[in-house]
Amino acid sequence: MVVVVGKRQARARGGWLNEWAEFARASPTAEVLLVHGNLTGMPDEGGNLRLVAGDEGATIPQLRLRGLQAASASRVILTEGFGRPAPGLLAGHCALEGRGPIDPASGSVMRASGGASHWALTMVEYGRLLERETGEVQLPPLVNASFNRQALLALLEEHSAELIQPQLQATLLMAGEAFRSTGSVLIDDNRLPLREACRDLYHQGRLVGGQRMKDKGLPLRLLWMLGATLVPAVLGWRIIRATAAAGLLGQFLRSFVQVKLMLLAIGVGEGMGALSGPGKSGERWS
Repeated sequence: MVVVVGKRQARARGGWLNEWAEFARASPTAEVLLVHGNLTGMPDEGGNLRLVAGDEGATIPQLRLRGLQAASASRVILTEGFGRPAPGLLAGHCALEGRGPIDPASGSVMRASGGASHWALTMVEYGRLLERETGEVQLPPLVNASFNRQALLALLEEHSAELIQPQLQATLLMAGEAFRSTGSVLIDDNRLPLREACRDLYHQGRLVGGQRMKDKGLPLRLLWMLGATLVPAVLGWRIIRATAAAGLLGQFLRSFVQVKLMLLAIGVGEGMGALSGPGKSGERWS
């Protein structure tokens, strides 16, 4: 299991990271890798818990790939350090092992507590995963996802330096692979303040916009920048549908202002990335 640890997650080691250390000790058959950008203050290695240090300042997508390369299990679950595994998370993913070449799978994400901005962040980032879907899952975030490790590494280009969500999903679609639901649940316990959450979402959006429009001409980049103004409306509608299906529409209404601000941050980021590239957003979203 590859757990990507960002800078803020390391600073909160008394919560999230200790949870993953306990999870490793309680899971004798699971290899748990905490992958970080050469950070200090990490839990001690021991048993099934391994620390994997990437380059200082490595981005989240770079750390994902670093963890995938360092793992030894045939099936690898990707997640991030702010989450907490609900009972059955491992079993849900491992039950799919051996059913296909890459066999991408995704579980759901839920929040147990928090204020309006915390719920808003969960809805914005993981709205598509709030409900326990069955069958195929469309383009899920890489926060509760698993793959056949060797097959995925073979599919990725040799010079790949990162595992970024839109590019990976496009590659999987071209290979005829579709995410299936595992029914497993990750508890989102991210409690970033609203201002910091909007900052991170802006940089995520700029990174995605910059990657999608890489090497494109100015007319296409301008067109994509204009299209980014529709991002808040499109994502907002998806969140409304997802929260209604998950019985969380009331919570969405209580968090409406915070959700709107976060979606605006994403849209502005994507537009800026499309026009002028990702800049240093990859480093700042870490």
